[in-house]
Amino acid sequence: MDVSYPGSDVSYPLSVSSYPTLWSIRTQQIVTKFFEDWVELSTCEDVFLLAPEILTLLQDFLYMGDLFNWPKRKTRTSNSDSETNSPEGKRICNEQNLVDAFQGDAIADENQEAQVLVESRNMEDVTKQLKLILCKLESLESKLETVIETVNNLKTTVNKLENVVDKVQGDAKKLRDDIYAMDKGVSYLNSEVQELRSKERVHLERIKGLEDQIMYQELYNRRENLRFLGVPESMADEEDTKEVIYQLLEKKLNIEEVRKIEFQRIHRVGKKSNQTRPIIARFLRFQDREYIFKRAKEMSRSLDFKVLVDLPKEIRDRRKAQWPKLKKAREEGKTGYFSWREPDKLYIDGVFVPL
Repeated sequence: MDVSYPGSDVSYPLSVSSYPTLWSIRTQQIVTKFFEDWVELSTCEDVFLLAPEILTLLQDFLYMGDLFNWPKRKTRTSNSDSETNSPEGKRICNEQNLVDAFQGDAIADENQEAQVLVESRNMEDVTKQLKLILCKLESLESKLETVIETVNNLKTTVNKLENVVDKVQGDAKKLRDDIYAMDKGVSYLNSEVQELRSKERVHLERIKGLEDQIMYQELYNRRENLRFLGVPESMADEEDTKEVIYQLLEKKLNIEEVRKIEFQRIHRVGKKSNQTRPIIARFLRFQDREYIFKRAKEMSRSLDFKVLVDLPKEIRDRRKAQWPKLKKAREEGKTGYFSWREPDKLYIDGVFVPL
């Protein structure tokens, strides 16, 4: 709104519309009238005779003039310049002050408008940034909802896994208890087995001792026997083995008065087959048995048959297993022999060699 002072070509921009909260339309009319008589009112003491609303508006206006650096009335000085002190000079001076004030207000308004424009642009940028931030926040919110849903699913899965783990732990505890009980049972069984094994060893040793006793008893019972190997066997159904032995002793061993030697029994061993079966002869007297055995041993190189001690099969198997050791010892010039009382035991240079 532009206000022209009466009698002057100068227009005073008054941005009353820029302050709608301060003045109403009535106030604008009063302010317009007030500007017409500004000089007189500001210098006249009768200003207090005006209406109270004019006085209040004047006080507010003067306060706003202080806020916006409007020019105030200068204090009278003792200047002797007649033009300045004259009414015309005062009017011109006041008009100039008003022009300067309103120009300053115009510049301030322009600066303020420019600042408002900059601020509005900044606000637009801020608004754009806020919108962008809001979009990002909405995206983050959706992602957060997805994350929350995923977390809830994970919680559900974890709860299920915890239940499974609890069940597995319970089963594992039960298995541990069962295994512990089984370990105790196995330990007890192991102790029983160890005890049984120790007893078994004792019993085996005892059985072996009894078997050896029986074997040596059988050996003792066979001490009057001699085994004849390689004696031709008659093809007849019945063979007089006693006469065969007498003829063998008389013709092959050159024993005189062979008929004086008496036998308890003479027979061949095993079933009849294509192979010649050995003959077992049990002497009545042990002295006759020893005499025949020594005679056959002395003439062993010239005989076409063999005369051996009648040993049990167990002793023969043991001697057969030890024979390679005896042969090797004799090849090395060592003295090896089987015991006479225990013919299954081998001695090399007087040292017993276990089987």
